[in-house]
Amino acid sequence: MSDKTGPNDKVQVLRAQLAEATTPAERVKAKLLLAEELWLCDPAGAKPVLEQVIAEADAAGVPRSGFRAASILSELLRRAGDLDGSGRYAALLLKDADATGDRKDRGCALNLVGLILQERGEFQRARECFDEFLQLSRETGFERGEQSALNQLATIYGLQGELDKALAYYRLCLEASVKSGDNFQRAIHLHNIGWTLEVMGRWNEATEHLYRASQIAEEHNFHEILLACRIVLGELALKRSEYDSAAFTFRQVIDGAREMKHSGQILRDAICGLGCTYFRNGDLARAEETLAEATRLSEATGDRCTLATVGRLRAEVALARGGLDAARDLLAQAERHASDLKLRKEQGEVLRVRALLSATRGETIPALELFTRAENTLEPLGDTFELAQVRLQWGRLLIELQRSGEALPLLQTAARTFRRLSVVAEAEEAGRLLYRLEVSADRDSALLQGLFGLTALGLAPDLLIERALQLLCDNLKFEQGVVLVDGQAIAVRGNPDLAQLPDPRSPLAQTDIALSLPVRQDRRLLGLVWLRRGQPLAARVEPGLLELVSRSLAPELLKLAELKSIESGRAPQIPGLRFRGVVGRNREVLEMLALVPRIAATEVPVLVRGESGSGKEFVARALHESGPRADGPFVTVNCAAVPENLLEAEFFGVEAGAATGVAARPGKFELADKGTIFLDEIADMSPALQARLLRVIEDTTVTRVGGSSETLVDVRVVAATNMDLDLRERQGLFRRDLLYRLNAVQFILPPLRLRREDLPALTNYFIAHTAQEHGRAVRRASDAVMALFAEYPWPGNIRQLQHVIERAVILASDDAIEIADLPPELRQALLVSPTQPVAATRDERRRLADAAEHAMLLEALEQAKGNATEAARLSGYSRAQFYRLLRKHHIRD
Repeated sequence: MSDKTGPNDKVQVLRAQLAEATTPAERVKAKLLLAEELWLCDPAGAKPVLEQVIAEADAAGVPRSGFRAASILSELLRRAGDLDGSGRYAALLLKDADATGDRKDRGCALNLVGLILQERGEFQRARECFDEFLQLSRETGFERGEQSALNQLATIYGLQGELDKALAYYRLCLEASVKSGDNFQRAIHLHNIGWTLEVMGRWNEATEHLYRASQIAEEHNFHEILLACRIVLGELALKRSEYDSAAFTFRQVIDGAREMKHSGQILRDAICGLGCTYFRNGDLARAEETLAEATRLSEATGDRCTLATVGRLRAEVALARGGLDAARDLLAQAERHASDLKLRKEQGEVLRVRALLSATRGETIPALELFTRAENTLEPLGDTFELAQVRLQWGRLLIELQRSGEALPLLQTAARTFRRLSVVAEAEEAGRLLYRLEVSADRDSALLQGLFGLTALGLAPDLLIERALQLLCDNLKFEQGVVLVDGQAIAVRGNPDLAQLPDPRSPLAQTDIALSLPVRQDRRLLGLVWLRRGQPLAARVEPGLLELVSRSLAPELLKLAELKSIESGRAPQIPGLRFRGVVGRNREVLEMLALVPRIAATEVPVLVRGESGSGKEFVARALHESGPRADGPFVTVNCAAVPENLLEAEFFGVEAGAATGVAARPGKFELADKGTIFLDEIADMSPALQARLLRVIEDTTVTRVGGSSETLVDVRVVAATNMDLDLRERQGLFRRDLLYRLNAVQFILPPLRLRREDLPALTNYFIAHTAQEHGRAVRRASDAVMALFAEYPWPGNIRQLQHVIERAVILASDDAIEIADLPPELRQALLVSPTQPVAATRDERRRLADAAEHAMLLEALEQAKGNATEAARLSGYSRAQFYRLLRKHHIRD
């Protein structure tokens, strides 16, 4: 709810009532009402009004107003991160309650004290406060207080690793809130249950609870609860290794928190989450910049709990960037905060990173001792992600030291924990390390264990099959491979000749150079796995082992077959194209994708243009995977608004001794050798960095920061931008020579609003994919929803559509998603377009799409003062595409 609408009007009414108050008591009560309203829309403005109420209440003969004002002010200061200020008011309230003997007031004051202690990490003292608050609430019949106490105790149990007990308490709270009809409490408890389920690894249940809490929060304008739900959804995406989705969600929270002028814990948590997302995705420059902002905010509010976490995360980033001394200093600060606040989890995390730092310095014995201390510190909290991470990294070091016997139990325990929690990236790493240990002893057992580990991760079917194919090739010594479903290649390794594949209906066959494995379930043929090696090898794979492989792959191929059937009416397959998205029917997209296999076979740089969320990285990956570099690395660098000194090290690496305490590390270009580097948001790159990039493209060599020797790199460059590079070049913001080098081949992706004919295919695919992932019975979108989708402008493009459908599928109560299941921004679009028929026909939807396209062309021409070339640039189309659209709409001859 915006300050410009309801709340602002209400504030003005309350200010008028205050001006009309005649007695001191009336003025104090009017000020309290005003402060309560300001607390919702302008917390900073509420603070001085609350202070006035506290100062005037006793003299005016209304001490209850003063107690209420002090309670609100304590909570306001706590949320803003001023724990000392919050504590002073909470202590004052406790003293007053004890003086009057009011047990209910004492319970409320204890609740405030407990919340402050909880944020300081003093969980045992906080729990004592909440236990007494619960007892007093029950004795006085204070039902709302009893709910609140149960909720806070559940949170403490959750933070201390007693998740089953936390979940039981939260569910008691939810039952009570449903019975009382309290939507605010209901939303809070749904959020808290979702958070607990997320930590427990029960992701589908967690997502449903979080979306239901979000729906209530949206309906009733509970802004903070909505943002808190999105933070947990972002953490879920991060654990699934869905980094784009996680970053998108955390940015939503950051924008929302700043819009409501909230500088408290929610904003800091979201910025930490975004920084951690960048770090996990290997985007170290943006991770450092983002976490530095979280540090500044935490220091300004004195939030030492967040400072402990952020300091440790920044130390990990510094270590990954080769800054050993910087990592040491940051760890010392984080350790001090964690020890002072008795944050056991963060103490264990600091010890883990100190172990990594010692290992990097070659200090093996101290590193092993630190890992032992980290394990001992974290074990009392239960079988947590943090404990598993210690065991994973400890096991990895032991393998490097050739102490495999000690590494094996650590890695096995870590892998089980990661699989139970459904943490994808770490589970995969643990699986790879275990595979290395087991394959030397028993190759067949290692293969089956590897496949079991993959299927236990809950990966999307296409990703699982892709990783399974890689595992099969590595284990059975094949260089090339392909998995077919309904005659389509859904996973490829190497560059096999797809024209020479055997008939999928053929029986199992093995030769010295090839293996053909049909995959069946209940006699139904689901697909074919075909493997080939360059040199003959007489070894054969036992048929029994291959039967187990087939059984493990069958459920995933069945899911893929169902998804493929959704696309059965789409355009014909493009020969040689490996594209992970939905192709659709849009002519411009089909023409562009038809060029991808031809361009992929060349070495020329490619520029991909299009709005955010339109699928630029999909095209970049298609260029990589459709050509001879498919088995090489695909490395992404985001160039957006990162300081030049950070991005330069990210691009080109750092030489040992470049600065005091700096270790050598390769840059992204070296890591992408023999593969592709994808430079996203390249228009934001500084002029100096543009010059260095141009030299790398021309000379195919890189020089590390602080170094003098050149390293030859074999890298395909694909760049992307959502800006007009021609315009930026004319403005002097982008080098002309670099633009010409990157612009050898240019692909322009139309926004979703201009490819509305693809909406049915995209919608049906995302519905099927989400329904599979979350076990929902949803099969379609209602006619009303499809009509709204056809009219909506989709500013976030395909990414926004995917998020909208995921939410709708989870909230849907029937086999179709309805208008009520959509987020507010789409429902609002329906309200502002009352003339749109609810059940629009296909022709009507086409007419609306054409009208929107026609309006866009006219607007672009008007902005460009009739210059069609400039209008094409403004609208994101090539000149040829733009002229074709002009002819289609008869705007020009």
